[in-house]
Amino acid sequence: MRRLDDARVIPGGTRPDDVAAAFAAARAIVDGSGPAVAPTDPRLVAAGALPAPAGSGGTLRVPDGAAVVLATSGTASGLPRLVAHRRDSMVAAARGTIERLGGPGSWLLALPVHHVAGWQVLLRTALAGPRPPVVLDTTGGFDPARLAEAVRDGRPRYTALVPTQLARALAHTEATRELRSLDALLIGGSAPPSGLLERAREAGLRPVETYGMTETAGGCAYDGVALPGVELEVVDGRIEVAGPVLAAGYLGSDGTLEPEAMPTQTATTAQHPASPGDRAGDEPSGFRKRAGKQWFRSPDLGSIEHGRLRVLGRADAVIISGGRNVHPEPVEAALRAHPSVADAAVVGLADPDWGQVVTAVVVPTETRPELATLRAAVSARLGPENAPRALVVVPEIPSSGPGKPDRAGARRLAADILAAPGPRDR
Repeated sequence: MRRLDDARVIPGGTRPDDVAAAFAAARAIVDGSGPAVAPTDPRLVAAGALPAPAGSGGTLRVPDGAAVVLATSGTASGLPRLVAHRRDSMVAAARGTIERLGGPGSWLLALPVHHVAGWQVLLRTALAGPRPPVVLDTTGGFDPARLAEAVRDGRPRYTALVPTQLARALAHTEATRELRSLDALLIGGSAPPSGLLERAREAGLRPVETYGMTETAGGCAYDGVALPGVELEVVDGRIEVAGPVLAAGYLGSDGTLEPEAMPTQTATTAQHPASPGDRAGDEPSGFRKRAGKQWFRSPDLGSIEHGRLRVLGRADAVIISGGRNVHPEPVEAALRAHPSVADAAVVGLADPDWGQVVTAVVVPTETRPELATLRAAVSARLGPENAPRALVVVPEIPSSGPGKPDRAGARRLAADILAAPGPRDR
């Protein structure tokens, strides 16, 4: 990938006409006849990081051999990065999924095609034949009733959803009934809340928990087991991935690939250098050669137990409060289990005494949550060291993509609210 080429910037999202154009591009990538494409994330267009779609003449300089350019969610830093994939890596991931699920079949698309999970639905569909996917347009929001209608009328075999979509579908009788007809529901994008997949199985659904990211062409491990050809290792606490699904690398502003490792530190390392016994945040995420093989060092903490991957959370999300490491994901799950909390994100805010204060950013139900009550609930479940010491109540949690909490945005929002004069939760 030394010479440069032009990629067509095409619309992303879930609008049927845009999905049809993206599906045509995906089919051309599968058969090797199409040009490189970059499905548009509207956030990046607005920020000037991507040109307007190709209908307006938009193109993007990419290395020769690139097939598709996708943006990361930017969850850790708040800044998305552009990832360049060759045809082989994208198709390897799609074929691996088809093999793991038991064969090709029709798909329901319910995720934007400018996200890797949505794009993979297009590729898997293209490998199954010329029929386009069934499309659920979520431009105006996710509606479980329309999901039920799409499944009933389109009769897909598979779909991919984020945990929030699955939770809302389980709360809708008709959607739950229709989803029972699917052979598999891939659930990814973020860690599912505790008990969600069990509730889905009890309702007669067939959820499959996926792990992966843009850099690995989407899900590379299903229910903790790697796809064919994919290798998973945990090095100093961090999950690393090798195999045919890896991207070529990150795209630089001049169209060439950037150096293998990300130049920025993780948030954990930058704020609190790791001790010799806790090196999970020492090295940045990124692509690197190790033992003569290309690996991607993810930002995620994990372990491999009895041959299955267990994801513990993001290294850059760990909060160090009073000398203790607090992982936000289990705290968020404990908060969501409380009847006064509809949704939650947990972040660390700078504090002169504690280093960082565990801060709960929550969306209330009809009952307004109280800090003392939430502290008691989290303490009972996880221990007092994990209990939030500050509470911010908001109408919605900032998002960086389907089902992905924007922790950087939530942190800024919480800091602004707590710094504002007047009554506050703390």
